[in-house]
This record gives sequence, C-alpha cells and structure tokens, in this order.
Amino acid sequence: MEQDQRIVDKVYLWCAIIVSLITYGFWDEILSAYKIPIFYIGNALFIFMICGYIYYKDKQSFVKFFLFDIALSNLVDELFFDNTKMSVCELLLFLIIPIFWYLKTKKGK
Repeated sequence: MEQDQRIVDKVYLWCAIIVSLITYGFWDEILSAYKIPIFYIGNALFIFMICGYIYYKDKQSFVKFFLFDIALSNLVDELFFDNTKMSVCELLLFLIIPIFWYLKTKKGK
C-alpha cells in the first residue's frame, strides 16, 4: 500500500515538473501559434500543484494550508479574473479560505 502511494506521489510530482517545463520552455511558441497566454497560468498551476502536494502530506499545518490558499487564490485569479489588477476577488479568496480552516479545526476538536 505504501509503495502504491509513493508511485502516485512520483507521478503527481512528475506532472508538476512537466507543467513547469512546458510553461517555461514553450510559452512563447504557444502564444504566437495559438494565441493562448499560458505563462502566468502555467506558473500558477505549477505553484498550486506543489503547494497542494505539500499540504496533502501534512494537513494539520496551518502554514502549509495558508501556502495552499495563496496558490489557489493565484490560480483562480489567473484563470477567471483580470490578473493584472488587484481586486476584491483576490482579497475574498485570500481571506475566506483561512476562515474555512478555522471552522474545520474548531469542528474537529
């Protein structure tokens, strides 16, 4: 069972590395050929994947959860909002998710 989890971990981390390599290696070619601006989205996805993995390994740590929260806020901003401007959406995501953490830990006690 533990061996299976290690394989899943390695596959997940390799997927994160592939996202990073495609983002940094081919963002300009993809932008010019398909008019898809993947640079910031790819970076946000890579950071989200790494922070998600770190949080998955230790779900009791608030610091790791907070890093995951920031990465999630960044990814949502890159995908759905204007990523060049700070707006209420970023602040709401940044503040609401730690409230969920507090409620979850309070409920668990």
